[in-house]
Amino acid sequence: MSGAISFQKISVMLAVIAMSCLATLLLLTAASARDLRVLTSFPGYFTKPFVDAFSKKYPAINVTVLNKNTVASVEEILLDNPRGFDLFWSSSPEAFSLLEKFGRLRERSQDSSQTFVDFAYSGVGWCWMEDFEGRPPTSWNDLLDARFQDRLAMSHPARSGSTHMLLEVILQDRGWDRGWQYIFGLSQNLKTITARSFSVIEGLKRGRFDVGLSIDFLALTEADDGVRFQYGQPVMMAPARISVLNHGSAPEEAGLFIDFMLSKPAQELLTQPDIRRIPVDTTVREQSLNQFPSEVQAALKFSWSTYDPNLAETRYQAVNDLFDIFITRNLVQRRNLLRRLETLSRQAPPDLVPSLIKIKKKLNQLPVSEIDAVRSERYRDAQEEGANSLVGTGEEWSLATWRVAAREQLAEVDAMLTGLEASIRNGLTVND
Repeated sequence: MSGAISFQKISVMLAVIAMSCLATLLLLTAASARDLRVLTSFPGYFTKPFVDAFSKKYPAINVTVLNKNTVASVEEILLDNPRGFDLFWSSSPEAFSLLEKFGRLRERSQDSSQTFVDFAYSGVGWCWMEDFEGRPPTSWNDLLDARFQDRLAMSHPARSGSTHMLLEVILQDRGWDRGWQYIFGLSQNLKTITARSFSVIEGLKRGRFDVGLSIDFLALTEADDGVRFQYGQPVMMAPARISVLNHGSAPEEAGLFIDFMLSKPAQELLTQPDIRRIPVDTTVREQSLNQFPSEVQAALKFSWSTYDPNLAETRYQAVNDLFDIFITRNLVQRRNLLRRLETLSRQAPPDLVPSLIKIKKKLNQLPVSEIDAVRSERYRDAQEEGANSLVGTGEEWSLATWRVAAREQLAEVDAMLTGLEASIRNGLTVND
């Protein structure tokens, strides 16, 4: 009996020792594990391969990724990064220029003032399905053609950093006034404006519309499902960036992740068919030249096709607000006015043509100058106020003024069309 008791005691003691060792091991593991919190606008299918490869190299670092659209991410970081994210990772270069201006990005090292790193390049254009009926658009101007009426889609620039960049490509190429004229003309062929950029690709595949405006990698990664993509000319390549944030708790781990994104293994991952980004590493890029069209290769070599994120930053929120006020909120009304204008164009005698041209010019003209847009920029007071308030009184005044201008513009066009319609019904000419 005593032998049995001794055996039981020994067994219990061994079990206690084993549990104690296990608990100690778990505590040591927990103590040695480090957390890295990443805020990104990239979808999970893009971030996962990089996070997995990084975690394999640094198993003691626990990486947590939160997906949030670029504009909302910028808003949160400007509010002093209250949730303590360590990294910001996005394809919108102007967002980093904005955050750098307001001191929200951490310098890479004591010896360098650099706050962000370019790890890939992207371009914008449009996409369609391979079974597209007829000839797909081959230029930006093709998208204005009447045959694409109610067949286009794009996402809202305030919900998509890549769409904001797409608008900036147009504005930087054509200039402020002509660029907005083009955007207004484009909007009249829109069937819908989606909430997120990836919704454009999803809607295209489901047959909701025929052509979608998109950043390259979202469309190119869907090539196996029949999605085709065309870069707009001139091709402007914009850098995708990553940066360590102030008020994060793991700057060293964040620095390791950035170093990893610039490493050859990560740069090679960018060229995989399910990612399709253009590496910044010239050696890796040279090895995969066959993946990139000749116009993309040329755009990476010549400065005339360089996207300017610093210019985009100066009017970042203003462009989003103007699009929302003049296009999103009035999309149906603008479309109806255009239909009336088209009907009149078919019915009107030659002497009414100048009046029709005047009406179309009025409908496609933004009554806000670039100077006023820059002056109104929502974030201009953030530096002085510590970003506790993101909207200044000047910006609120501008929004109210723009809303009035949008209503007055459409009301004036409506009145002009009504007058011409009455003249045609009564058989009158413009001189009468």
